[in-house]
Amino acid sequence: MNGLFEWALREIGFDVMRMCAGVMRETEGEQQLGNHVCLLVQLDQPYIADVGFGGSLSEPLPLRTGLREDPPYRIELYEIDDGYWRFSERTGDRPSVSDFRAAPADEALFAEQCRSQQTDPASPSTFRTSSCSHGARSTLTCPCAGAY
Repeated sequence: MNGLFEWALREIGFDVMRMCAGVMRETEGEQQLGNHVCLLVQLDQPYIADVGFGGSLSEPLPLRTGLREDPPYRIELYEIDDGYWRFSERTGDRPSVSDFRAAPADEALFAEQCRSQQTDPASPSTFRTSSCSHGARSTLTCPCAGAY
């Protein structure tokens, strides 16, 4: 979704940079880097634009430490170690976390992660499709995951 969004933003004249993000890097480690694309858009200041992560960012998020309430989400962005930023969206007790550096994406890493997410039977993305709208998320998982 963010790839298409990046294309659309560029087509209408925005300065956009693809970045490698790592969903669940906090708990699963460095191998998570590159499993998600997020975008940095230059306006009056840098903004995070991410239409592919859950559904919380209904508008761009300034690249600066802060907390924002976008009901039903609580969004937090802050710097962590080694030049990384942590994006967190929370609904109730359930947080979703992604780490990224404000630097151009490693396209080779994206390609490898994409292949892995599509073909590895252990991948949570294999045989799964998600549909998101503001305030709701639904996921359909194939009962025969890994059978092919």
